[in-house]
Amino acid sequence: MEIGDLCWTRDWDGNYYLGKITGEWEYRSTQEHMDADIINVRPCHWYPIGALDLVPGKVLNSFRGGSAVQAVDDNIVKTYSKFMYNKRSNSHEYDLRDENNLNLFDLIAPDNCEDIVGI
Repeated sequence: MEIGDLCWTRDWDGNYYLGKITGEWEYRSTQEHMDADIINVRPCHWYPIGALDLVPGKVLNSFRGGSAVQAVDDNIVKTYSKFMYNKRSNSHEYDLRDENNLNLFDLIAPDNCEDIVGI
């Protein structure tokens, strides 16, 4: 990860968050961090996104793997993440005017495919 990268996470209740890395890697060896098994951290400013219906399918799929951090190298996910970051942060940090060739079907989760076929 680099400063400025966008990243997604979720909590135990299924709420998703979009964050922007704001600082360099840090090692935290407090008991709280050791108990949570989270000792390698990056400062990040988080914004609540909500439930899974607001999260791109490829992001949802990345939570199924066994690694703590997983890259999602997909242009539509990057553009959507920038859009949501601008919206939630109430800013225009990312200029989206030049983004084109976007296919909204690339955003759907695997479970939503059946709904679209049904409709």
